[in-house]
Amino acid sequence: MLIVRRAILHILDVNSGVTVFSERELDVHSESVISFLTKHLEKPHQDQNANTGLFLPESPCRRLVEDYLAERTSFIEFSMSMAERLHAAMSEEDEWESADLVVCDVTMDEQRYVALLKCNNRVGFTHQVVQEEDKIKNEIINHYAILPGLSQKLDEYAFIDTSSFAVRFVDKKRLVNGEEAYILPEKVLFCTSSISPQRTMKLVNTIAKKVAEN
Repeated sequence: MLIVRRAILHILDVNSGVTVFSERELDVHSESVISFLTKHLEKPHQDQNANTGLFLPESPCRRLVEDYLAERTSFIEFSMSMAERLHAAMSEEDEWESADLVVCDVTMDEQRYVALLKCNNRVGFTHQVVQEEDKIKNEIINHYAILPGLSQKLDEYAFIDTSSFAVRFVDKKRLVNGEEAYILPEKVLFCTSSISPQRTMKLVNTIAKKVAEN
């Protein structure tokens, strides 16, 4: 069972330099909000491709989570700190890609998590109605800040277990100052990373196949 306790969305547009940190939470009772969040929380939570890890001793992210859970900081303040960390990391990438960050406090299968959903902006198309003299003209235009659809899979996300502080995440390797890096575990969360169960199975099958062939 999924219960969304709190959620907020921050806009991290590194291309235009327009970064908008929300000062109000999302309405988790809104049909559109809960529909979007439900799809994009349940799929990652069940993803066998997710890596697992633990916070490093020097991780500032763990301290931020601890302060939030202990109510030393508010949910909005905590989410802004996480958004600032992600934005700083994204700004170091060789190829900038704008995104929205959704931070959630959720309960899934009776376990409480803090979830970070990085929604990379996609180019989509929509219609536009324009007035030309005394005529109405309908046009097709590009829209550059489309959130992932309900059937689409998020490329990057993290779930932090609030009881054990274990981390489950999926990330994409990117070029940062000319070197390959994973943004979430290395630049934002500061956590270890172990191989995912599905990738482990693939490696085992590959090794078994090579042994059999030999």
